[in-house]
Amino acid sequence: MIWNRSGIHLFRQYRNKMNFRMRLFLTFLTVVLPVLLIISAGFYYFLSRSAKSEMINSLIITMERLRNQVELVTSETENLSRNIIYDKDVQVLLQKVRRGEKYPNSSEVSYFINSFIINREYINSVVLMSENTVIFSTEKAYTNVSTIKQIQKKWWISKLREETKPYSWYGHALAEEKSEEFKTNDLMLTRVIRSLDDNKTPIGRVMIYINKSYLDGILKDIGWGSTTNVWIVDENNQVILRNTSVRDYSFLVDKIIAANDFQIIEENNEKYVVGKKSFKNSGWQLLIAAPFTEVNDNIVSVRMQMIMVAVIVMFIFLFMSIFLAGNMSKPIHTLSNMMDLYHGGVSKEETLELNVNDYNSRKDEIGVMYRSYQRLVSRIENLIKEIYIKDLEKKDAELALLETQINPHFLYNTLDCINWMALANGDERISEMVTALSDTFRLSLTKNNSSFVDIEHELQYIESYLTIQKLRFGDRLTCNYEVEEEARKLKVVRFVLQPIVENCIKHGISLSEVPGVIDIKVKVQGEVLYITIINDGANIDLEQMEKLLEFDVDNTEYLSFESKGYGIQNINRRIKIIHGMEYGIEYTIVDKMRTACVIRLPKTIPNLIN
Repeated sequence: MIWNRSGIHLFRQYRNKMNFRMRLFLTFLTVVLPVLLIISAGFYYFLSRSAKSEMINSLIITMERLRNQVELVTSETENLSRNIIYDKDVQVLLQKVRRGEKYPNSSEVSYFINSFIINREYINSVVLMSENTVIFSTEKAYTNVSTIKQIQKKWWISKLREETKPYSWYGHALAEEKSEEFKTNDLMLTRVIRSLDDNKTPIGRVMIYINKSYLDGILKDIGWGSTTNVWIVDENNQVILRNTSVRDYSFLVDKIIAANDFQIIEENNEKYVVGKKSFKNSGWQLLIAAPFTEVNDNIVSVRMQMIMVAVIVMFIFLFMSIFLAGNMSKPIHTLSNMMDLYHGGVSKEETLELNVNDYNSRKDEIGVMYRSYQRLVSRIENLIKEIYIKDLEKKDAELALLETQINPHFLYNTLDCINWMALANGDERISEMVTALSDTFRLSLTKNNSSFVDIEHELQYIESYLTIQKLRFGDRLTCNYEVEEEARKLKVVRFVLQPIVENCIKHGISLSEVPGVIDIKVKVQGEVLYITIINDGANIDLEQMEKLLEFDVDNTEYLSFESKGYGIQNINRRIKIIHGMEYGIEYTIVDKMRTACVIRLPKTIPNLIN
């Protein structure tokens, strides 16, 4: 178990170190190699079966050819024997011998028989005999079957008296003892000759011996295995003929007889191809046996061909796998190098070799990844620009805030002295103006460097500012407040209202000869704080104001402002920089005669900046 865990751990470590191309290649091997092996095994199985079938067919054809050749010899020999027993001259000759004539003339019989066998090379000799003597023989004198004494020594002579069939075949006919039957390959047909007068009285016997060399030639001409054994057995399953072979498989004869026609059997740890074929006109059977190793040349050839094809296919598959893995991983590798560009992982020379022009038009996952990465890079670049702008704006705001904190201290102390001098001289109007101006300076001072104040604090600042303006405009200027209690303690950017109120007076109230009203409304909707400042007069150019309030990180020159509307433009940029591009200032016309400025702010200020 410990070894298995260690092996799995090492495998995972090795896998994690592999690149994408190698993983693809191993994936191809894992998926396709088993399939290739299964297909190869299937092809080998079917081709082997086909080769075995061809081998069996070849065996059948060979056995049919041997059977037909032997059957031709036996059938013609049987026909010859019938011609002999019914021949008139043969009948006369045998009748003379039966009547006691010692030396009858056999010339006509000799002519008749020799004319039959002269063109039949498969016949070795023909013998005519009576009960006790040989009457005629085509054999030379003093041969193995030329006299009655020699014939009576043969193993089969005793069986002739028991025969009831018209004719009989005997194998190993020249052998004298039964034990010698497998040492000779002689075949003989014998037939009783009966008198034609009554077709019952036996008057002699004819024996036709088949040419041994002719039979050997038939059985030898197999062309199927170098040690193949061939047997011919009679209706009693006795071997009457066999071929000569360097190896003897006689121990298989009984199994072949008991087996099906053709099959492969195993004996003594060796496989043999065996078969049998029955003769058409007799109870004989042709048996054959050959070692499987000698006749499976086709199967061996198929095996070698399959191995060669498998090796070739394997090399082709390996080449294609390497090519496909490289081709499929190349876009991933290119995208990886593109990402390395942002932290110096790729040299300039390698950067020039990256070709990503085609990726943008691709519709597959690689194209999607490329376009998503490009959008991500673009977003990162925009964020870098925004952060850079925010940093510059923040430093500029801190500097401006420092200046506003230095100057108001000095002015506040000076105005306080003027206020006491006005009161000392009894001029209350000057005292009221100086007090209001002093309050605006006091409210502009902060105890810390925070960029945010409460809305209530910002409204107090506007009230002090409007007190000063009312001393100028008198009854021509009126301001109304509508503030939700929930909104009073919310934080907003410092000095967010004063430039807008100043703009209302400058471009609205001051240009009108009739009294004007400024309405300031503060309300919360969801997570958004809305501050709306409405003034009488509709002299504003909305297109120019919209252009003035445009703020795009990519198209805006850093820290550049228009000469007109500097304060409003500055407030709008501060809001967008701090809170995001979805917040800011927007101008509209309401009731056809009034101008409305809507400030959109988040309900909760950012924690980072706060």
